[in-house]
Amino acid sequence: MRFNILLALQFLTLALILLFFFVGKSSSDRGALVRDTAAKLQAAGLSNEAMVQYEEYLKEPGVDGKTRANVSYLLGQMNESEGRPEKALAWYYQVEGADPNSPQQKDAAKRIVALLESLGRHQAAKSVLSGATSLEKTKTNGSGLPVAQIGTNPIFLEEIDAALDAAPSQLKKAFDGVEGKKNFVKKYVADQLLYEKAKRLGYDSDAKWLKQVEEMKRQSLIARVLNEDVLSKVSIDEKDLKNYFEANKTKYAQNKKVPSFEKVKPTVEQDYRMEKSQAKYQELVEQLVSGENIKLFPENVK
Repeated sequence: MRFNILLALQFLTLALILLFFFVGKSSSDRGALVRDTAAKLQAAGLSNEAMVQYEEYLKEPGVDGKTRANVSYLLGQMNESEGRPEKALAWYYQVEGADPNSPQQKDAAKRIVALLESLGRHQAAKSVLSGATSLEKTKTNGSGLPVAQIGTNPIFLEEIDAALDAAPSQLKKAFDGVEGKKNFVKKYVADQLLYEKAKRLGYDSDAKWLKQVEEMKRQSLIARVLNEDVLSKVSIDEKDLKNYFEANKTKYAQNKKVPSFEKVKPTVEQDYRMEKSQAKYQELVEQLVSGENIKLFPENVK
């Protein structure tokens, strides 16, 4: 009798193990199928159907936190692209809850801030921003007199002076004197608020904008090289200008009458400087080309 009871218990244990194995395997297979279906629908451009499948996938038991965070972030992106900011927010908020160490957590927080800002929830956006990101800079190294304050961040007089020093000459004139500087403080605060709003909206990570910034940076650096290596090395004296004028008198003739050198001197200097600069530029380019393995394929330009 005792032997039969032990044997029955062993069979029961084996049956439970097999049942657990097959049920678990079936659930895992179903989850993989649902997720694979969602991915295929998404690739086909059927976002709504794909989102339904992804949501069904997250209902499956045994989905680990990392995977849940990844799928939640994906659902946030898809809802946002479909013009459903509220639903996108709900999924972005779930990323951190699913996995605090998720690599998508930082991006999800940025999208939350941008969406809240676009929905007019400015205070909520600021709260998330200060708690989850480091986009707002707390100034702890400032010194001197504070002339304004944004939240808990003071703006010091030295900061205003530095901004004015870096401003174009025309802008400096517009804010000249004590009263002008007071008005500049107001402008500086307004600019800072607009700057922070732009970051909350995620404009600073927009790919198209970043490409434009990179191109402006490239052109600015090129201009600096040209200024240092070309324009600043063009020297002009009175004798050179007179010789240039004598050699190009017909160029400055008016009604077949050649004016005096003094009358057209500014124009002569401009033309002479341009010609010398072009020569210096050509010389610089030839030096650079000679040190590189450059090949041109004009036949491919169509």
